[in-house]
Amino acid sequence: IALSIDDELRQAKEHVQKRGWTNTFNAWAGPGGWTSGPAKEFRVRGVPTVYVIDAQGRVVQGGHPIGVRLPEIIGSLLK
Repeated sequence: IALSIDDELRQAKEHVQKRGWTNTFNAWAGPGGWTSGPAKEFRVRGVPTVYVIDAQGRVVQGGHPIGVRLPEIIGSLLK
């Protein structure tokens, strides 16, 4: 899920359209940008941020995509 923290919905829609993201699930965090509810709940400190969520809905790991070992984490969850 791609979550936009743009200040306005219009900005989020323009960004998705400009990038041609038609095969992703795109959502807007709502007004407030960095201080919006979802940004605060998930402790978003930078963009991009990625989270791995397990089958029980728990956040297994989060952070910048370069620092998160996605193949290993996902592989271990699928075992």
